[in-house]
Amino acid sequence: MKKIKIEAAEFISSDATPELIKELVADDSKRGEFMILDDGKDFVQIAGDDGDDGFTLEYGDDGVVQHCKRLISRAEAESVFLEYIDGLRSWRSRFEWENVEPTKAIFPFVAVLIVLAGLVATVLLLIFGEY
Repeated sequence: MKKIKIEAAEFISSDATPELIKELVADDSKRGEFMILDDGKDFVQIAGDDGDDGFTLEYGDDGVVQHCKRLISRAEAESVFLEYIDGLRSWRSRFEWENVEPTKAIFPFVAVLIVLAGLVATVLLLIFGEY
């Protein structure tokens, strides 16, 4: 079986096991705000906690990110993750999805990079003076 990376807010492992998945999904403090499984080709992730009426669910495949149109329960999240590590993708048909537009995700990141580049240039000019 292919090793699958598991990442949570305060935890990373290169070997997602059913036991580890069950433990992290069940314990909000161990998992934190998010949990991602990644097989190097695609990913599935949850965010939030069950106490907030459920988790958001997203998956990415071939560069396309899909967002579940409703919140899912703790039991649904566990089921999706366990099926994912078994190589199953049939869980995708149990939910209604919408595309996440890449520009919405990328734009804030690019804006921050531009601001940081400007700050670095300003600091360098102050330290080393004009050319």
